[in-house]
Amino acid sequence: RQTAWATRLIRNAATDRKIRHIFVFLHHSPYASGVHGENEDIQVSGLVKTMAESGVDMTFAGHDHVYERGANEGLRYVVSGGCGAPLYPRRRVHNYTHWFESTAHYVRVNVDGDEVEVTALRPDGSIIDNFRYAKKFDGETDDRPRRKPRFVTLKDSHPRPLPPPMAAPPTLGIGAPQAERRMAVS
Repeated sequence: RQTAWATRLIRNAATDRKIRHIFVFLHHSPYASGVHGENEDIQVSGLVKTMAESGVDMTFAGHDHVYERGANEGLRYVVSGGCGAPLYPRRRVHNYTHWFESTAHYVRVNVDGDEVEVTALRPDGSIIDNFRYAKKFDGETDDRPRRKPRFVTLKDSHPRPLPPPMAAPPTLGIGAPQAERRMAVS
């Protein structure tokens, strides 16, 4: 029943011309590299496909106590669970992950017309990740049904997938702060 309800809301938002951006907030992300991993239930339910086909800008979730950002099957995602609980290490390597860091953080989202900028910051204000994109509705007119939007990347501080993680020492595990930090190689 929840899937049917969410599908209906997302499809209605996608056809409403007054709505420029659609962000979906979940507890457990459909895609994740941390201890809890991917949310297979939401993938199997068809909701991920609905979100991608409906032009959802991005999903935001927690569950894993990390910062992660990526895109898979036409859907962008951010996992932001790095505050108020012990941090988790990276458990799996996925080619769709653009950035992963096990650190305390918060995420700031700025929307200006068709443009969206997302910045992940540490508590001291230093930037973990930053990207900006524009959502374009090509050929949009009032007398035609809205088409699936096109996303144009304007800025990306980490445009490539991450390399495989380095093995963490065996003494570090769930709840060990800074158990693993991954940085993209230039």
